[in-house]
Amino acid sequence: MPKAVTSSPESLADSVGVVVPGFERGAVILRDQSRQVFRLSWEEKDSAGGDRRRALPAGTYTLAGYRLIREDEHGKTWHLSATAPAGRAIEVVAGVETQIDLDPTIRIRKHIQGKKLQVQIRGEGKMGLSIYSEGKRVPIAFELKDARGRAVESGKIEYG
Repeated sequence: MPKAVTSSPESLADSVGVVVPGFERGAVILRDQSRQVFRLSWEEKDSAGGDRRRALPAGTYTLAGYRLIREDEHGKTWHLSATAPAGRAIEVVAGVETQIDLDPTIRIRKHIQGKKLQVQIRGEGKMGLSIYSEGKRVPIAFELKDARGRAVESGKIEYG
C-alpha cells in the first residue's frame, strides 16, 4: 500500500527534500530504492493554489505511475492514468525543491496482421496509459479500411 503524501510539510528535517508538481492537478507514484511506494497528490480542484510542496526523504526514486486531471470547456473531468514497473529516476535532494514535470502526450502505436489489430496506448516513458472521463475508462473506437478507403471492420478496443 503506498504511503500517501497529500499535504505540505509544516517543517522539514535535514534529511528531507521537497517535491512540487510541474502540472496543475494530478498525482505521482514514486518507489524508493528499498521498494517503498509513495503517492504524492495534488488532485483536488483547489490544489493549484497555496503551498504545493510535498516532503520526501532524500534519495533516488523511480516514477512508477501518474495521473493527470483536467476539465474540458464544458466542465467535464478527464484524466490520464499511467503505470509501468520502472519509469525514469527522480532525485530528491535534502533541503532542495525538485519539480516533477510529466509529459501529457498520448502515444498510440498500432500493429495490424490480417484482421487482427493490436494497439498500444502509452504515456511518458512508454508507460501503459488509460483514458478516463467522469471516472469511467473511455473506450477507444477503431475503423479498419481497405486499400480503397472502405471500412471493413470497426469496433472498440479492449484494454488489457
